[in-house]
Amino acid sequence: MLSSPSSSGQNLARLLGAFALLWAGLIIGVSFVASSARFLAPDLSLPIALQIGVVTFGVLQKINWGALLISALLAWLSGTRTAKGLWLLLLGMELFLDSLVLPVLSARAALYMGSTPLPPGTWHHAAYGITEVARVLVLLFWAFLCLRSRRESAP
Repeated sequence: MLSSPSSSGQNLARLLGAFALLWAGLIIGVSFVASSARFLAPDLSLPIALQIGVVTFGVLQKINWGALLISALLAWLSGTRTAKGLWLLLLGMELFLDSLVLPVLSARAALYMGSTPLPPGTWHHAAYGITEVARVLVLLFWAFLCLRSRRESAP
């Protein structure tokens, strides 16, 4: 038996909501928990912790692009302006991080690992943290919209 369009739309909304929660959880786990925890290890030197961070965030960057592709497909299949708008907001955040923030943070880490004195602090760490918090909030909001009561139309 084929499902009705409204049933298909609800299933797509649930899938998109679950995916948004999964993506938010991944960001929380890597950007906030794991990245902070490595600096608490007493036997891990700062240069090694920074090297691990560069590799970890490089992998996370690739995962975020994969998540953007999957969520783009789901957003456009949903056919709603809200889903497309939230996806575009997430795309903008990723482009901002990848083009303006992460290259500077990686370069600073490389300088430190090479024992080169670092130039004065920049705004890039704060921008990264603020953008990641904003991304998690957007993903949680998107999940809420998608997973709310079945009687309401989801984005």
